Amino acid sequence: MKIEARLQERGIVLPQFRPMVSPKVVRYRKAGNLLFIGGAGPWDGSGYPYLGKLGRDLDADQGYEAGRVSALHMLSIIKHAVGDLDKVRQFLYSTCFIQCVAGFTELSKVSNGASELIVDLFGMEKGTHARSSIGVSDLAHNIPFEMVMELEVDS
Repeated sequence: MKIEARLQERGIVLPQFRPMVSPKVVRYRKAGNLLFIGGAGPWDGSGYPYLGKLGRDLDADQGYEAGRVSALHMLSIIKHAVGDLDKVRQFLYSTCFIQCVAGFTELSKVSNGASELIVDLFGMEKGTHARSSIGVSDLAHNIPFEMVMELEVDS
């Protein structure tokens, strides 16, 4: 089944692609069949529905949802970069940054919001990826979650 059909079947609408404000940086770079995507946070097309620090302003379940919204933002960037989500051969690696208080230990649970959505849509073979989950003290715009990703895509 095509990825767009899976999105429709699940009632998921991707946010519109949002270019970077500065002309000196871009959302993604392509090198051969590799696609490198810079930070994607929980942007839903009209704003950030989740703000604050995990362990203080948000709990792990809300962080999981912020990760999921971030993955949808990531997919909108991928679609803009390659034109069709079915051109994704495989997700390779993701780094997830979680804005949290010292001692917050549910980093993997929060990152699973993004990873599980990707595997659900693309399947185990294409969607499973290596991942690092890193707790940080601050993120831009006070977002609780930001992810970067490397993928292999068709030319």
